[in-house]
Parts: sequence; C-alpha cells; structure tokens
Amino acid sequence: MIPLITFDKLRCTTFSFDLVNDPVMGGESASEFSIHANPNEDSFLRWNGTIVDVPSLRAPGFCSIKTDHYFRSRFNDASGSTHLKLLVKSTTPEYRGFKVSFSSIFTVLPTFWSFKADFNVPPSVSGEWQWVDIPFSNFSNNWSAYTGEPLTRCADDPKVCPKERDLKHIKRVTLWAEGSSAPFSLDVLGIYSGGAEADLPIVSSIDEEPAESKSSWCENGLQTDLRFNVSKFMANDVLPFYFPEDESLAEAVCCDPDYTGYAEPRGFFARDDVSFLRGLNESSPPTTFYDPVCGIPLFVAPQGRTFEEFYADTVEHGWPSFRKHEVLEGNVFISDDGRNVKSKCGTRLGTYEPDELGHRYCMDVACISGNPVQDNTRGTVSHW
Repeated sequence: MIPLITFDKLRCTTFSFDLVNDPVMGGESASEFSIHANPNEDSFLRWNGTIVDVPSLRAPGFCSIKTDHYFRSRFNDASGSTHLKLLVKSTTPEYRGFKVSFSSIFTVLPTFWSFKADFNVPPSVSGEWQWVDIPFSNFSNNWSAYTGEPLTRCADDPKVCPKERDLKHIKRVTLWAEGSSAPFSLDVLGIYSGGAEADLPIVSSIDEEPAESKSSWCENGLQTDLRFNVSKFMANDVLPFYFPEDESLAEAVCCDPDYTGYAEPRGFFARDDVSFLRGLNESSPPTTFYDPVCGIPLFVAPQGRTFEEFYADTVEHGWPSFRKHEVLEGNVFISDDGRNVKSKCGTRLGTYEPDELGHRYCMDVACISGNPVQDNTRGTVSHW
C-alpha cells in the first residue's frame, strides 16, 4: 500500500490545501477545514460545511478541498495499484455527495478533466476510522460540471479511465461535497493507493525523501561553472514541478529521469540573465556548444546558413534549434522513440523535431552549456 497523503509532516506525503466554496452564479455553499495535530494522536484533516441550493439554478452547489501548489506537487508513484484507499470517518455518514478526484501531469484542464468518483463513508460505532476502497475503474474524467456525476463511465469507454501513467504522475487530489444539499463532515487520516485487501497490511516503508535520489545519467556530475549563467539556476526557481531544494536546473532537465520528456521553459534562451545569444552575430565565427557533464562538443552553429536564420529558427521554436549540418556527428544520438536526443556521454540534450526544412534538433540551453574538455572525432548520428 502506497501513502499519497498523510498529516505526519513527512515531506513526500504532506501537502498544503486550498478550499473552494461554491463560487458559481451566487452559490451559497460554505465549508471550513483544519489540521488536527495532537502530540499523542495521529494528525488528521477535519472538513465540514453545508451544501445548499444555488438560488439561480435551484440545484445543489458544491464545496471542495484540494492539495495546493499544483505545479510543484509531487506524489508517490501509485502505478500498479487497483484502488484509491481513504482512511476516513464522518459524523454525517448519511451524506451522499462525497466525491474524490485526482489529476496527473497529463491532465490538460485539472479543474474540469480530473478523474472523479463517488464514495460513501460507513458509520463509525465508536468513532473508529473506516477504510473506503474505490476501484480506479470507477473513476472517469468525463463528468458533469453541475452534478459531478459521470457523463461517461470508465466501464463504458476506456478513454475516460485513468491510465498507468496518470497513477504514476499524480499532481493533485481533491475532495468534493456536491450534488446533495445537506450538512456534511469528513475527517481524513490518510489517502493511499493499493489493492482491495480486507485486512490491510502495515503501510509499506516509503523513502521520506524519494526525490533526493540522483540520476545515473550524469554519474560524473555536472561541470560547476556552466556557460550562459546556467549554473545559478535552481530547478524550483524555473520549472513547474517540485524538486529537491538542492537540485539545479541542469540536473533536472539534463539528468533527472523523473523529468524525462520535459524541458526548460520555452524562451528561456532569451532571458536577460541567460545571455545565450549575447556576443553572437553575423560577423562572429560559428559557436561550439558542449556537453555540460563530459565537455564533448555537440553542435557548431550557425553553419550553412546565416546567423539571422539560426536566430529565427530558435525564436520560432522557443529553444536553440540546430540543423543536421550543425551536429557534431557521433556525439549526438537520437533515441529509438525518434524524439529524445542524448549525447554520447548519456546526457539528455533535448528533442528531435523535424519540420518541412528537414532535420531539426531543439535543445535545452542547460544541456548544451558545458565547457570544452576534449575534442572528439566526427562519426554519424545514430540511435542509442
């Protein structure tokens, strides 16, 4: 069983929360929450409120509470699980408007296209905590914005079901009270993923700081004084996800496998404090760009075109863009997926984005910011 949300201050499962009380068309539903942290008891979240009809709609409103800091949130990997598991209790077990949703890095519009499912809380005889197991096959990302109920069920169309990649990269969890006008109360001790065990085992040990492990892509470490001012940038200052405080931008983009497929921000090259193009102009000689780990040369540009054409290509895409004749062949490799590009040293460089003009290598500034260490003989661009 994998912990996703707890209230014990462990970094990988502790989140801040944001409350949303029905803001639509004069909605009057309201709620409040608090974190109960007692030294001799388990800490938990208490959420209570009242759902009332929206006057203009004559239909129930909603309240919700969601994990905050969407872009920087990082949940444990829930892939391989079959159920979302809530450890909860309620003084209003008769309430029939409880729902839970989650979104992933692949969710285009988290507010409306998250994966949502209903749940009920069994009554507690003596205030004991209750396990609520919700199959992931009950979740759908096609639901009514008015009632929260699914318009298309996962059982009827697999396209609305959460995929393994969504479970692996959860970015937000939201609890809802909607579709039923009545008072409600919900205490939450934890949210987990796992199977549907009747007698639940002790939660498996999870590394308290899972994000601290560094990638083997850059085993020898990055150079300490990267060009274009890259060494000064930390991942959390630039990128829209959560990273360990000591992880640099170059580590995240060029070395971290958890960030595979993502890039530095579009237009990063044009920042005044990056100065990627400073000193480059039509009269200057072609510039050689190096691997930030091992220092081998990767690209020489511009070649076979003017500086203005190189600049226009870069601006159009948003990242430094190189053509085939600017590649130092043998040092740059295209992956089998035909998209990701790495150096001979294993450093991730960017993506292969061919267009109507032919081969185009769109690179992250951070990953071509190295200093020269050695020359390398040209070979051929190939697959790694």
